[in-house]
Amino acid sequence: MESMLVTATLLLCVILGIELVKIWAKLKASGKRYGCDIFGVIPVYPEDNPELKLRSCISSMRWSENVPIHKIIILDMGMSLESAEICRNICNEFEFAEICKPEDIKNIFQQQKK
Repeated sequence: MESMLVTATLLLCVILGIELVKIWAKLKASGKRYGCDIFGVIPVYPEDNPELKLRSCISSMRWSENVPIHKIIILDMGMSLESAEICRNICNEFEFAEICKPEDIKNIFQQQKK
């Protein structure tokens, strides 16, 4: 009985050690290896329904370990009023999403540089 307890404890310690190494590696590699912030730019046109596109991108960004995007820029390419309302709601829900016009995109990148 005692040997079974020792074996189970040893097995749990090995699993814990592996998980700690994975967490350390993820923290070490997350975002720092790129040396800069990476932006996702999603253009929204007048005929688009942006909700599915934006929520899919946000979901990938938040839950995938392989997506190094730090900010989503929703590029207003003449979107409809309904699309603009959807985009504003998404920006209110997620602080890393932002709407901008094509002529303002340069300013956003310059702000991030500071």
